[in-house]
Amino acid sequence: MNRGVFTGATPVRTLIERSIRYDLICVGSCRTGAFRDLRPSVVSEPVARRAHCSVLISRGPGA
Repeated sequence: MNRGVFTGATPVRTLIERSIRYDLICVGSCRTGAFRDLRPSVVSEPVARRAHCSVLISRGPGA
């Protein structure tokens, strides 16, 4: 199993490009404000839509 922190042009592009190598990507969603329950974050949503593997979006405690 390969785990790590990746750097690249943008978090979304990096995660999507590297998703080819993995079976699962786990991303966090720490939205705040009035609309936090309406949709995933600006990183987790596009990754979930375009990744080449399954994506788990975690909403932390108290979400």
